[in-house]
Amino acid sequence: MGKSGSKLNKKTLQELLENTNFSEEEIKQLYKGFHRDCPTGKVTLKEFKYIYGRFFPSGNADDFAKHVFRTFDTNKDGYVDFSEFLRAVSMTSRGSVEDKLRWTFGMYDLDKDGFITRDEMLNILEAIYDMMGSEVIDSLPPEERSPAKRRDKIFELLDHNDDHIITLEEFLEGAQRDKALVDVLTNGIFDKKKLDSAAASYGPSQGWRLSPDPVVPVDGKDKIVTRHRKQRRIPHHTPPEPGETEE
Repeated sequence: MGKSGSKLNKKTLQELLENTNFSEEEIKQLYKGFHRDCPTGKVTLKEFKYIYGRFFPSGNADDFAKHVFRTFDTNKDGYVDFSEFLRAVSMTSRGSVEDKLRWTFGMYDLDKDGFITRDEMLNILEAIYDMMGSEVIDSLPPEERSPAKRRDKIFELLDHNDDHIITLEEFLEGAQRDKALVDVLTNGIFDKKKLDSAAASYGPSQGWRLSPDPVVPVDGKDKIVTRHRKQRRIPHHTPPEPGETEE
């Protein structure tokens, strides 16, 4: 699976058909595009940060990209392979509201102990604010311009028993009661325009491009197209030698 031009094996294809919301044709097209610019079959953290940074040019998306990468990398080997990527994109672009909230909870729960602490919430919110950039932050109401104040407000809404942690149940119940809160908690994760644009970049003639260009629905179906422009490959990053760490 790591060689350029390699074919998707039947077992992996069947698993993806059963566990994603993509059709067989979509999966094959996405796979072809993925391997065009990721011939190793894996995306490194550095490559992933480059991708995310293109979608949020007015801010610094590095820290937030690390959190998303960590959640995509389900086997914790330091890379995101095609199966991991497609499962995550399927959920974030076509999953139910509850599926998205459960995935988001997993990103906020940094130590995977089943709870979100105040420090964990602040960690993610600070990354989101860095990604948004100063212009967006300055446009917010004064009481929402601070990650700490935003954290306090979220805990006020979700932490009903005042134990300074948020359980999955509290997270789901609170977010489903207050739709505006869902936007706050998932800011930058489930942006439909950006997700659609990313998916469109995998067309058979586009390859792995993840273009932030606007998308235009056609035929009244789920097909989407982007403006044509010269394709840009993701800069290839050589994995670190044993003993070295990925930044």
